[in-house]
Amino acid sequence: MQFARLRLTTPWVSSNISFVLQSNSGMNIGILCLVDIRPRKFNDNENILIIELGSMAEDLVNGRPFPPKVSNLCITILSL
Repeated sequence: MQFARLRLTTPWVSSNISFVLQSNSGMNIGILCLVDIRPRKFNDNENILIIELGSMAEDLVNGRPFPPKVSNLCITILSL
């Protein structure tokens, strides 16, 4: 897997958690990555968050519609 060899070399990134984005055909097309400048372990809620955000990003790049609940949340955030 190409993305398995990816290493962050930016000196200010001490922690990261990532989600591999896939196309509808299962091809790896990118990575959604959350970073922190502090060295730490990500908790269960943050692990769930990256999976949810990654799934939303996959839906977006693959042209799948968001569920209504997510769409309404996105509209609310964008209008703030």
